[in-house]
Parts: sequence; structure tokens; C-alpha cells
Amino acid sequence: MEARVNIRHLRPEQAMLAFPLIREVLAYPTADAWRSLALKLTDRGSRNDISSGIVVAERHGVPRGLFTYELTDGGEPTRHLLVRNFVVMEPVKRKDSARVLFDHMRELAHELACPEINVDLPLVSGWVRNYWDEFTRSEPGIVFRCPN
Repeated sequence: MEARVNIRHLRPEQAMLAFPLIREVLAYPTADAWRSLALKLTDRGSRNDISSGIVVAERHGVPRGLFTYELTDGGEPTRHLLVRNFVVMEPVKRKDSARVLFDHMRELAHELACPEINVDLPLVSGWVRNYWDEFTRSEPGIVFRCPN
């Protein structure tokens, strides 16, 4: 039986679980620099605030992929979800993990009432462009963009 890919939003104290993955994306990050960024993204005034965060895709309880996100809110017409640090480090089933992460981006956009998702792909995730249409399948009210 194949293991399912599960999504988890990391809390501030869980940030170091993602450190091995984020090192693949960011140029020589230190543990302290990652903790600082993670705290900025995950430290909320309330538990219901999902305007920024770190999302991890896990298989067998091991992080296989992640992205960070922030809501940019310049008012209703310019409101969008900014996704950064997208990475999947799974040698065999990376498309499965990527698909689950993209599906979760879509769910977040719905929850946050964002008509647009801007995905900033790092070099290590360039392979995603080969499957862009598959991962970002058209859905009314949600547009995916890749500015780089």
C-alpha cells in the first residue's frame, strides 16, 4: 500500500523540521536565519490567522516538500497569495508531493479570498515548469502565475 502525502502547517517550534529542505532553496542559510524567517511567517496573534505560514508535505511523517506563503493585501483587486521557497526533495514520487502542495495553495487562496497565486520558483524547483499546466489546472476564480 502506497503511503499518502499529508499536508501540515508548521508552528514556530516546528520550524527546524523543515531546515533540511529549506537549505536546498536558500543560499547557505543559517539555522538562526531560518528560525527568524519561520517565526515571522508563523507567529500569529491568533490561531485562526492563516495570512502567512510554512506548509510541509510529508510522507511517512518525513517532510518531502514545502512552501512558505504570505497574503499580500493591497485591497480587494490586488490581494494575492505570494508563494516562495517551493521545494520537493523526493526522488521517486516528487510529482505526487508537488501536486498535493499546489492543491493546498488553491485551498489557501479560497480561504483567504485571493483571486491570484504568485509562485516564485527557486532554481532547484525549475522542473515544476514542465508540469505547470497539470499542477495549476484551471479553476474559476483562481489564477496561478509564475513571475520568474
